[in-house]
Amino acid sequence: MIAPVLELRGVSKRFGGIRALEEVSLAVQEGSTVAIIGPNGAGKSTLFALVSGELQPSEGTILLAGRALGRLSAERRARAGLGRTFQSARLFAGLTVRENVELALVRRGRREEEVREALAEVSLLERIERRAGALAQGERKRLELAMVLAQRPRLLLLDEPTAGMGAQERATIMELIVGAVDRRGLTMVFSEHDMDTVFAHAQRIVVLDRGAVVADGSPQMVRADERVQEIYLGSAT
Repeated sequence: MIAPVLELRGVSKRFGGIRALEEVSLAVQEGSTVAIIGPNGAGKSTLFALVSGELQPSEGTILLAGRALGRLSAERRARAGLGRTFQSARLFAGLTVRENVELALVRRGRREEEVREALAEVSLLERIERRAGALAQGERKRLELAMVLAQRPRLLLLDEPTAGMGAQERATIMELIVGAVDRRGLTMVFSEHDMDTVFAHAQRIVVLDRGAVVADGSPQMVRADERVQEIYLGSAT
């Protein structure tokens, strides 16, 4: 049996007496697109930080392609195939678009065709010599995505990829992301506050509330779940 690309087994995280995550278990199969949603304080950012290695769990095990990650650093997790973006794009503002992608490729060796391929994939090739700090919000998010794609990850972990965007920008970046995922055969886990984006693109939705999984299933199942409607989506859903 093929191991899930990502698996959490009884993962908990506590900060002093505060429980940020409580015995979260889930498995993400290769090629799937999974949304992690929940109200503010539900534990989404903590879960992402644990998977990417920024934080270590208090209890439980996280596996990437069947390999227990233990205390593996964020850098080594990236080498193992984990690509991560953040709510606020983490870029080198004083460097050009080209140089940002080149830095992302330092570990593998910089190749001009790979830089241009990644930028073309996110429709930023015409901005290749522009300073990253001069880019608009949506372009900054696209550049961060290009930096991740250039590293050829197996799993994309996207923390609110449409944060701070209007409806048109949200649609544009999700179209680019989904296109890249399909072309490359990637697995994607993303968090998102915009429910139209979630229901349009997720094959499966995991709902967190107060650090625990309260629903996990297809968009149709989650939309119909009374507890989800009560704690997050609202009666209009």
